[in-house]
Amino acid sequence: MEPGQIQITRSDGTSLLLHHGTVYRVNEFEPFDRGTRADQVGTVPWGDGGWSGAEWREPATIPLRLGIHTGSWAELMDAWWALGAALAPVRTSPAVEATWNAAGTEYLMYVRPRKVRLINKRGRTGKAKVEAELFAPDPTIYSAAEHVAKIGLLHRIGGLATPFGLPTGINTVVADGEVDLVNAGKSPARLGLRITGPVVEPRISVITASSVQTLRLDTVLGEDDYLDIDTKTKLILLNSTTSRLPDQWGDWPLLPPGDCTVRFESDVYESGARLNIRFRDTY
Repeated sequence: MEPGQIQITRSDGTSLLLHHGTVYRVNEFEPFDRGTRADQVGTVPWGDGGWSGAEWREPATIPLRLGIHTGSWAELMDAWWALGAALAPVRTSPAVEATWNAAGTEYLMYVRPRKVRLINKRGRTGKAKVEAELFAPDPTIYSAAEHVAKIGLLHRIGGLATPFGLPTGINTVVADGEVDLVNAGKSPARLGLRITGPVVEPRISVITASSVQTLRLDTVLGEDDYLDIDTKTKLILLNSTTSRLPDQWGDWPLLPPGDCTVRFESDVYESGARLNIRFRDTY
């Protein structure tokens, strides 16, 4: 995508590109407005000021105003139908992906179209204005690019100690089971994990210079089994069907901004075990 362009992608894979190089000219698109929700607030009864409990981000409402510039009324109607399909209600489908390029970086939000209105006063000339609105229940902005990594269980190779207790030796080297990741955003990133068996009571740790978060699973996976884990929504599914949430204990690790290491461990080494990792830079 070029800087300034916006792309609307539906769950069925269809998409529509707006702005440069298209018949759609974007006049307003503001995905950065944020509000704070504070449901528990009040005044101090015997003193100045007030108090506030937990505070959270409000869902985001994104205005989208654009012009359609075509050469004929028929072309205008074709462009309108395409835009209307891109901004139709999602009904029971997943949210729509709104992707845009700002200063050479592509960002993404998950949105639900709320309205789209054609102002058709100059329709016979092939030109019209459109007012639309997108609603983001999750106000988080992500990188458009998804980062992926794949590792096996932690194991080391090498290692030799000299005889007679001399203070020299050769350290072991990590052969697999660790990967260094970077969240280039400013907020902790959710992790999408898939553990593929065989594996016995696996552990997944996110390690930084100042902290360690470890998700532990009291479960055994066979060779054909897999677990899907979302560390933000706290979802664990066995083979895409059965919840295994009771098997979890420990932390629900998120990927902090900056550098970190993800480690995949078990007390029983299985060469066929795998951990797939997916995340997006989170702002």
